Amino acid sequence: MGEVFAHESIALVGGRDLGILMATAGLVYGMISGIGWINLGARRGWFPTNRLAHNAPLLDSAKTEVAAPPRVPIGYATIRSETLDPLLLQALWLITAFGIGMALQQAVLMVAVTLDGWFTSDTVRDAANQQLSTRLSFSRILDFPLFIYTLFGGLIVRRSTRLLGCEERIDSDSIGRLSAAAMDVLVVAAIASLNIAAVATMIVPFSILAIAGAIWTGVCLLVISRWVLPRDHWFELGLINYGMSTGVTATGFVLLRLVDPDLDTDAAENYALAAPLSAPFIGGGMLTIGLPLLVLERVPLAITSLTAAVIVIGLIVVGRRWQPAAKD
Repeated sequence: MGEVFAHESIALVGGRDLGILMATAGLVYGMISGIGWINLGARRGWFPTNRLAHNAPLLDSAKTEVAAPPRVPIGYATIRSETLDPLLLQALWLITAFGIGMALQQAVLMVAVTLDGWFTSDTVRDAANQQLSTRLSFSRILDFPLFIYTLFGGLIVRRSTRLLGCEERIDSDSIGRLSAAAMDVLVVAAIASLNIAAVATMIVPFSILAIAGAIWTGVCLLVISRWVLPRDHWFELGLINYGMSTGVTATGFVLLRLVDPDLDTDAAENYALAAPLSAPFIGGGMLTIGLPLLVLERVPLAITSLTAAVIVIGLIVVGRRWQPAAKD
């Protein structure tokens, strides 16, 4: 997006730094506010609280008073330390799943690059339009986020250990802690790379945009999700989308595990089915890259905003009409 922001049709100096700051702030806000919405949901009965036996200390339900949680281990050793450090073993499982995911992604991209060679023109373009052309290519359309491939990698690792009779060597608690630590490192690295001077010059519009985004994501979770998502798990699926829209998809799944620790609902499955269809277009996909270049230079901002509002309202109306039919 840095090249797109720097294009003469946009000329947003420091756009990349603002994007990093917004993403980092959204990551932190999404987790904190998400826990707040979960507490509200527990009070209002938006999801069954009987699932939360081992998460009850994290939630402040108005219906019950919970004693202080006992101290629990952050993980369990699945192998003798004389053989291999237990935490290192869990890290190796993660590395293996990540490696398999990267291999799957590269295999798909190799096929996509071959298709690009057949259909893509070699006409010279400026940097921003070249970036747009790249996003519209097969290699970009088929370039799903790495987390999707790593999910398949994790599934392959899990199934392989099950077939080999060593599934008990995987400790989910330890892997969860390692993943959380990696997320913290990601946040720190993003903040450290910011250009503070560029951000400071636009702090007011940034703050307005951040507040508007916080309000809109809250409306999407509390109102629109209830209208358009499956009624038996609208809140759980809404939390995944809330985490994705404020930070990253991993945030959404962390919030989901707080209200549905055993994945009893179909929320995770529904999101996994929809992600490959939406990922190429939003969240860094073709629409994210293409709209600033194709629209802002040619269409007045007022018309663009009005059109977007009409599309959103239309999708909500269609979703509300579709929802009851899906329950039959």
